[in-house]
Amino acid sequence: MITIERDEFKKTKEFNLIFQTVKRAHQVPAHTEKILRENAHIEGFTEVSKHFADIGIKPKLYISYVTNSQIEGNHVYVRFESITFYDNEIEFMLEKAKALHSDKVGNFVERN
Repeated sequence: MITIERDEFKKTKEFNLIFQTVKRAHQVPAHTEKILRENAHIEGFTEVSKHFADIGIKPKLYISYVTNSQIEGNHVYVRFESITFYDNEIEFMLEKAKALHSDKVGNFVERN
């Protein structure tokens, strides 16, 4: 498993291609938007979420990524903070299960 931070995946060509793919596919979950709207009166309120996905290229890539979302007016802005690449499907599934059953702050996984 390797985690690539925002500054690296934005400037490295190979990682940026993957980032662009993830960015195009990402959708803000309805419950995230609901939480942001309910807390819009709190200046600077953001929600940090961890998402798990597999990218159907050959070979298949198993990743998770962390987003930081906030709302301004009627628009939700999403900032991608990091992307983690897993060595195989088993490592990916184990990490996903750990995050789903964790009570640590910041380990809340988006489930659509």
